[in-house]
Amino acid sequence: MISNCRRVLLLFSAVILTLTACGKDSGVVTPGDELGADHWWDNYIDSTGTPITLSSGFRLVPLSAVQQTAKPTTTNAVGIVLSFVIEPRYSTNRGYLFRGNDQGTNSEDLAGAVEFIKDSGWLSHRETFDWEGERRSGSSATRINRFTQFPIRSPFNGVATDLMLTLLARPYVAFPTDTTKHWFGPPVHVSNGSGGEILEIISYGIEYLGSKSLVENKTTKLGTFEDVIHIYGRANAGEAVVDAYLVPNIGIIYYHLVTAFGQKAAGALIGYAGANYDLDGNPLKDYFPMNGGNNWIYEFAPDNSVDDFRFTIE
Repeated sequence: MISNCRRVLLLFSAVILTLTACGKDSGVVTPGDELGADHWWDNYIDSTGTPITLSSGFRLVPLSAVQQTAKPTTTNAVGIVLSFVIEPRYSTNRGYLFRGNDQGTNSEDLAGAVEFIKDSGWLSHRETFDWEGERRSGSSATRINRFTQFPIRSPFNGVATDLMLTLLARPYVAFPTDTTKHWFGPPVHVSNGSGGEILEIISYGIEYLGSKSLVENKTTKLGTFEDVIHIYGRANAGEAVVDAYLVPNIGIIYYHLVTAFGQKAAGALIGYAGANYDLDGNPLKDYFPMNGGNNWIYEFAPDNSVDDFRFTIE
């Protein structure tokens, strides 16, 4: 378990992020700070079951979506495998909730979540939150909210959030794509390992690739996809490099990351089930499908063999 946790820290955190504000109305939603609540959403509805509007404007909207079940296209995993979903029980008044899916023994173990909003082709976000779920000891259970326990992100904290935000910042996901679009990640202070620090800013762009395949062990095509785009990120300082490959109405199928310190990580999509609709129920085509119940399964390279990861884009 320690080894897996270390892998997740590397895979999803290009840096260790310091959390400065964790209140409900400060831009970071913190479900779980009331231990008596039965579910994570109980902090955002009143005693009559009516959703509460936070000062940021965030409000839950009940959904009755069906949870999709993705089937892995390969069962020969050599790295950690994690599942992610669009929350099927609630959307928000502006977008959908992308979260970890049953990462632990509790079915509400969010392992990080982020509210994604589509705005003129950009995938932006307003609120992020995390909940570990219930920590059990014999017959007793304690509800734990990680943001009240640690001043910095811990190894298995916020993986769903980091999968998109740390990797791609605020990506342009419209279809057809626009290769003239460029954007920047947030400035991040990163230790240089000798008592000082550098200010890292990653700049992003898009390359259109057309038809590409996700290949396992250099021999087996797990899928051939059309209109593939390559989102690339390059840092102004340090060694950080991001390369992500996205497919319309599927999302990220492969990524490779190098951190500011030269550490490497990679992940590949090995299962997906879902659809793509806006909040009004109209079908969409873009590079990040949002609909309640969507399910992605990713396999991530072991941290000691990223260069030999068994998946490639060809």
